[in-house]
Amino acid sequence: MAKTRISPTTISKMVKGEAVSPVVIGKICRELDSDIGDIITIEKFNLEDN
Repeated sequence: MAKTRISPTTISKMVKGEAVSPVVIGKICRELDSDIGDIITIEKFNLEDN
């Protein structure tokens, strides 16, 4: 958290599966030396189910 300067509130959102900004995702990718596809999975869902 300290290296990326991601707030505890943002971490909480991620744990809950809530949306976070692309800037946050970029910071995480840079710190982990990874690509966005390595840390994010897009799940398809039916809008009628929600």
